[in-house]
Amino acid sequence: MRGATEDENSAVVAAQEKPVPFGRGVRMLFAVPTLRRQYAAWWFIGAGFLPLAFLLPLYYKRAFHLGVFQRGVLGSLGAAAAFAGVLLAGKWTASWLAKGMGEPLKRAGWVLVAVGPGLLLLAWAPNLPLAIIVAVVVSFIGGMFTPAFITTQAFVSPARVRSLSFGFGLLFIVAGVWVLWIVPGVSRVSDHDGIRWAIAALTPYWIIGGLILRSGHKFVAADVGRAFAILTTTAELHRRRLSASANSILVCQDVDVSYGQVQVLFGVNLDLAEGEIIALLGTNGAGKSTLLRAISGLVPVQRGAIFFDGEDVTGMEPEDTFAAGLVQVPGGRGIFPSLTVRENLEVAAWASGRPRADAAASVHEILDLFPSLERRIEQQASVLSGGEQQMLTLGQAFVGRPRLLMIDELSLGLAPIVVEELLRLVRRIHEEGTAVILVEQSVNLALTVAERAVFMEKGEIRFAGPTSELLERDDILRAVFLGAATVETVT
Repeated sequence: MRGATEDENSAVVAAQEKPVPFGRGVRMLFAVPTLRRQYAAWWFIGAGFLPLAFLLPLYYKRAFHLGVFQRGVLGSLGAAAAFAGVLLAGKWTASWLAKGMGEPLKRAGWVLVAVGPGLLLLAWAPNLPLAIIVAVVVSFIGGMFTPAFITTQAFVSPARVRSLSFGFGLLFIVAGVWVLWIVPGVSRVSDHDGIRWAIAALTPYWIIGGLILRSGHKFVAADVGRAFAILTTTAELHRRRLSASANSILVCQDVDVSYGQVQVLFGVNLDLAEGEIIALLGTNGAGKSTLLRAISGLVPVQRGAIFFDGEDVTGMEPEDTFAAGLVQVPGGRGIFPSLTVRENLEVAAWASGRPRADAAASVHEILDLFPSLERRIEQQASVLSGGEQQMLTLGQAFVGRPRLLMIDELSLGLAPIVVEELLRLVRRIHEEGTAVILVEQSVNLALTVAERAVFMEKGEIRFAGPTSELLERDDILRAVFLGAATVETVT
């Protein structure tokens, strides 16, 4: 059972979930930084390994004029050496892991790099005995790569798509042969320049593949933790659905996000019940917008897992999260300025995938709710006022009938009377069963809408609970309104 070695109880529960669809499974795999580097390395490994399998017998034939039986014996000798390398590295992998989760992949990368010079020596071996010795050593070294590579891939692959991880990775071997060896014409070197040059031409593939593979070692520990988090969270969500408690529409588990070398989110945990509305508060730079972008797939997650409606959406593309009913209204303006108001709403209706009649009815509702948009229905959105542009942005989200709506800075730069109009639509969306995350600088505004608040500071959640308790936390209110008089208004 996949995942039983990590957490047997969670694996048993997670196995009761429906299988992960192929497309989503692929997205889950590509969300893992270690796997992305392993798959990239497979291109070069494929271009170096598969051609070597048939170039080596030709090398013995053309360079040393060996017969079929002799070539077969040497091929068997090389296979035995590779198997010995597998057995030895299998024993060593456990000790490498003791030094760090990324150590086996680092060793696997260096092993591949070492094969490159070995092929150069093999290509220009002046006599048969030296060629046999070098070929056996190269085969042994190549065999040492396998246990460390496979063990790492098993650890970092989420349990429910682990089989897919192995099978899918093999596709890159074949693609590498075609794209890097056949198409550029390297496959013709043997006929044009001789078999020795053909063997030597494989050297760069092994070196580049090894260096790419080695670069992934620094991500292994975080990816192993994330794979475990996905398994345990899947099991927990399954248990919740079987219980009488409310279902969670969104679960963020130990989410880390970085922009380059700068880490912005640190182990963020967030749980949102179906149909709930929460206020996400915090100072500028606290990570609120980054959290929303991670949930909707606009930025990659370095560690942790994000579940929407019980399914892992970590690393899912934004267009796919939107189609699943997870919609983000960005801070500032979220419209297409060169399109008319009508065209903006039509784009939202098309992207939602809803039946045309239902989407058209939603458009009429928006126009009834915001008469100013109806009066300017054929005008370009760029000429709308700031408040009207925000109305249009919310209207686009409403047309899609999202299951989760995330609004970033609803009141930014808008007059109070305009904000009240926007809040009317937010309440309308919420009353129809949509869960809402409202990011706001204005505590007054957020707490008039939400019953629960989450406060972030420096990329971590410092408070999560009823809004009534937040009003008693002067330290948090001062953090939000440092240097402002708004705290007095709230209190």
